[in-house]
Amino acid sequence: RGHTHAGRWTDLAEVIEGLATRDPSLPKLAMVGFSMGGNQLLKLLGCWNGTAERVERGIAVAPPLKLA
Repeated sequence: RGHTHAGRWTDLAEVIEGLATRDPSLPKLAMVGFSMGGNQLLKLLGCWNGTAERVERGIAVAPPLKLA
């Protein structure tokens, strides 16, 4: 619910937790995000407390970063 944006990483966290709830034996995930999805993935990896338990690695391809 609500609007999505490039920094809204909580949607990804909810999907991962939902998968883990359905299958407790779910292995750690390898995730790839493209463009705005890449930005959301980077935010997830940097902000989510459950990252170490659920995500083994992540790759962001061409995220729209503002480096200045």
